[in-house]
Amino acid sequence: MSLSVSFIARIILHLFMLLGLWIIIETLFQGDLKATGSNMNYRITAKLRNAGNSSNRAQKRMWIYRHLDNLLYLSSKKYEPGVSVFRFLFSMLFVFVGVMLTGYATFNEMPKQHSINGSLIVRDLQVDSSLPKSAWVFIVFVALVASFLPYFRLRYRYSFRRVKASYDLLEIVKIIPKFTHLSVDNCLYKTAEYIDEKNVLKQPLKMLSAAFAGYSNDNELRQEAQRFSKIVGTTFAIEFISNVLYAEREGTHHLKYSFMILHQSMEQQKETILTMRARNSDAVKLGSYGNVITILVCIPTFIGALGWNIYYKLQFQTTTGLIFMMFILATLILSFLLSALLSQPKLDYQ
Repeated sequence: MSLSVSFIARIILHLFMLLGLWIIIETLFQGDLKATGSNMNYRITAKLRNAGNSSNRAQKRMWIYRHLDNLLYLSSKKYEPGVSVFRFLFSMLFVFVGVMLTGYATFNEMPKQHSINGSLIVRDLQVDSSLPKSAWVFIVFVALVASFLPYFRLRYRYSFRRVKASYDLLEIVKIIPKFTHLSVDNCLYKTAEYIDEKNVLKQPLKMLSAAFAGYSNDNELRQEAQRFSKIVGTTFAIEFISNVLYAEREGTHHLKYSFMILHQSMEQQKETILTMRARNSDAVKLGSYGNVITILVCIPTFIGALGWNIYYKLQFQTTTGLIFMMFILATLILSFLLSALLSQPKLDYQ
């Protein structure tokens, strides 16, 4: 048992060391990361602009960059074009290398210890420290899984912020008629300054305002406007973008009335959604917590029938037991995520 505690303690200490190393690297090379990210964004944007008719082909080639950029556009509190993507990719690479080194250091130390008759004996330091092939496969597998954890966290955060964005758009539509006497870019910027800091669309709205203020052609403006509507992903967002694009082309004299009608439609739909959510809340909660209750009932039953020592060996010291435990925990976490998403539907017509 002490060997297991020592194994876990080593992993925790190594992870803390990596965390400190990441903070040092990010602090020292923050300027270089920003410069490299900005340069990368400039080159990719220039390629897309110069692609002309083959812009769709160019976007397919850079789909990874565009995909991460769109996720960070809504999910990152300090989003910077190009810089956020480069920092995120660098963090994934750092996690992969860091977990590899942590796994190697941990497994390289563990074979030097053996427990005989309950006492811990340390071997000679000259013992061969090479790791078997199976250990390397396990380390690489764990490093790959760990390197994708930031991406899974980003998708999880993006999913919830996208739902919140559909409701935060209502706040924007409610406030924006106060500034429709201004030009479209100033109208959007003033609205972004006026809305609450907790609004997830505050930064995207400022960037949309900058796009209206400095676009070079209609296609460039349309792409940035469609990007804003896609991150919200609702029919109301499409109507919002249609209103501002029409006002940019024809003038803002009808913009106030358009947003007042949109605000009324969104308020009515919000009441409908809240009513339906209240009716279905019990079913969603049962699907979420039913699995937890089942596990809490089954585990004590197995322990009582088999005994703690036998249950511990079967569950934690056999390959089958560990695989089943990881599968159950993964499905349990997935059920919580799905129930959380279902309990908060987007503010949309559907």
